[in-house]
Amino acid sequence: RITMSKTLGELIGTLRKARGLTQIELCERLAHVVGMVQPQLSEIENDNMLPNAGQLEHILRALQATDKDSQRCRDLAASVVLR
Repeated sequence: RITMSKTLGELIGTLRKARGLTQIELCERLAHVVGMVQPQLSEIENDNMLPNAGQLEHILRALQATDKDSQRCRDLAASVVLR
């Protein structure tokens, strides 16, 4: 389990790297459902952009995130929205 990241972008990047995926490879997994491109994923991982709820769920599925990591991502996203 990987839950030490402080931001949503950091956690997504950590999960992606733990799966051995590049940003481009993750985007290829997402292309048919959310049309995400590498610069957009980079913005998310650098916390310059927040994915919408649908994008986040597709990212989590593509990363095969655990229930705990998925919930942590949702909590981090909600905390950004609530600020």
